Amino acid sequence: MAQASRVLTFSLCLLCLACGGPATGARHGGQAGQPPEVTAETFHEVERAYWRMEPDDPSRVAWRDALVRHLSRESEDILEGGDYDAVVEHLADLAGLLTPADVGEGRVPAEVAPLARWVVERGSPRGDEGRVMGALLLLHAIGEEGSEAEREQVARWGRDARAGIENPLERYGDLIQVWEQHEEIAPAPEVLTTLARLYVEQRDALIGAFGPEGQGSRTPGRLSFQQLRLAPLLVQRAPLDVAAVYLRHGDLERAIEHVERMGDQSGVEQRLLQLLESARENNDRGATSLSELAQGFVRARPNVSEAICRLGIRRFPDDARFPVCLARVALEQSEVGAATAWYAEAVQLAPDDREVYDEALGQLDTMMEEGLFEADVSQSRVIARHALEILEERQRRWPDRAPSVDRSEILLQLGRAEMSAGNVAEARERLEASLAADETREAHVQLGLLLARVGQGDEAARHLRAALDLVQETGAEGAAARAELLEQLGDAQRIAGEQRQAERMYRQSLALWNDLIEQVRGPRRSVVEVRRGVLHSRLGNTEAAMEAFGHAMDAAPSWREPYAAILAHLVVSQPNLELAQQVLRRANYQLTLEPQWKVYFALWVQAIAARAASEPEREVGVLLRELSNGDGWSARLAAYARGELPYGQLVEAADDDGERTEAAFYEGTRRLGAGDVAGARELFQSVLESGMVSFYEYAMAQELLVALPSAEGTVAEQ
Repeated sequence: MAQASRVLTFSLCLLCLACGGPATGARHGGQAGQPPEVTAETFHEVERAYWRMEPDDPSRVAWRDALVRHLSRESEDILEGGDYDAVVEHLADLAGLLTPADVGEGRVPAEVAPLARWVVERGSPRGDEGRVMGALLLLHAIGEEGSEAEREQVARWGRDARAGIENPLERYGDLIQVWEQHEEIAPAPEVLTTLARLYVEQRDALIGAFGPEGQGSRTPGRLSFQQLRLAPLLVQRAPLDVAAVYLRHGDLERAIEHVERMGDQSGVEQRLLQLLESARENNDRGATSLSELAQGFVRARPNVSEAICRLGIRRFPDDARFPVCLARVALEQSEVGAATAWYAEAVQLAPDDREVYDEALGQLDTMMEEGLFEADVSQSRVIARHALEILEERQRRWPDRAPSVDRSEILLQLGRAEMSAGNVAEARERLEASLAADETREAHVQLGLLLARVGQGDEAARHLRAALDLVQETGAEGAAARAELLEQLGDAQRIAGEQRQAERMYRQSLALWNDLIEQVRGPRRSVVEVRRGVLHSRLGNTEAAMEAFGHAMDAAPSWREPYAAILAHLVVSQPNLELAQQVLRRANYQLTLEPQWKVYFALWVQAIAARAASEPEREVGVLLRELSNGDGWSARLAAYARGELPYGQLVEAADDDGERTEAAFYEGTRRLGAGDVAGARELFQSVLESGMVSFYEYAMAQELLVALPSAEGTVAEQ
């Protein structure tokens, strides 16, 4: 066993060093029956059950097709986006659910056809041989006539075009890369055979030119010094490459068969065969060898490691090493929901292994710091559910040893995700549960901000006062925290109708920021100046506000945040079109400002002009014209702002509640400028009903509704 294990360390070195070479919940077993409905929240659970099925399970294809249908819901949007790499990646995701036999025997779901046709059409002019061949093979498997002949033509052209290349590294390197890309899209048995044969032919050609250790003279192709160093590594790595072709599909038997055929040219073959033969055993020794194989590929070829671990969960369903392996691979692929689910399963299998709990919770802590709960609320719920299961079981078993993350933090992060998704009731429930688990300042702040956004100023103020009481920092850090909270408390009191109390909080906050301003240097000074500007504006000090806003832009000219904060405030405060246009001009000087933000900034200037009963300068229209080309949401907003896209069509183009919220807000500002106060009020109210409390447009609609007169007439100044 010790001798067999050493090959893994060696294989890992070879795979990494030769990177310049080619190819750089519910548990089901047996017959699982019909698949459940696949949703965003159940996808990973169904997928995990799918990977536990044997390839010949009669139910497997039905489960596969259910997963494919779910993933295919994104196909139309991805195709409309027109990003070649994104389409190829999506097609590869769907193809990843296929077995080699599925492709070889024509069991390919029809949902892949539009993607495959698109790749053929767009990939052929690009010379993307491998992916075009893969797409053609999928179409052939679906039953489209002519696609197989076209694929053979592409394959023959590829071989013929490289036949005259004397340098074996270049000739086989190109071919192997093409066929690896082919295999990623359509892993038919014949494709695997071709790819394995190419690795062997490359090895033999290199041995013929240099000998097994790289000795000998250069070939007529004149290899570079780097290629001369690479050649012996590729010779030694060849058995691992051949094995990987089949291990990527969990086919241990064919991996053994093809490595045996290679003979023992480098010495690696026999050591690898020992490990592969050992992994074939249905006992603890076999499980250990299979786990070692997976570890050997995890860094250089994570997809192979993943497939080996999927084989492991089928063969050794009670061994926690394989779910842990799959969790680690999922993390490498940024599939956080899948990773957390696999960790939860590993904990069930190894309930007394505290290292498994701590690894899972440690990874969760790191992911929370990176904002994992921000992207998809459905996945955030799944992650939180599994994380809480792991945490609660750990605390039950080891109550005296503190974990790296606690219940309150998980619920706080989930509450934020619900806020971002516009789920106000769910967000409040999660944040209140977080406070019940541990009364933290951040949970009070988030709940206070949420309540203020939905108009519950008194309740919001209570939580923000509690957050103030929990400020423990001293010096500048503590003063900044109190200044921020005092401003937020003032906003809550203003929403509650306590204007005098609000102004008192604003003055206290401004005093703290004034004391801090000389202690802050560099771009961070812009944060202080923006807050000073907003507070001066709230207190009616217009000149001081304009001066502070100017200093903020000077302090961080390349940061987006100061421009966004200033313009968003100007939308809802006393209209100052001249200053707004100046901010927009300065923002557009920055080469790093994303196009979508230029659109939003221009729309905000238009809103300010509408409130001022004026017209923005010509440059605003020119900017919007430049940004209106394209199919993306920001381009549609720009076209709408120029009057080229009617509001109804803009709403039809919106893909989600966030985009519909934005459309309603900007139509509301347009109607406000046209004197349709009732129409503006109705649209602003619809923005608040959306629940998208984290959006700029929501906060601005809330402020503008207060500023609207009770009857149609002029807009009240704040």
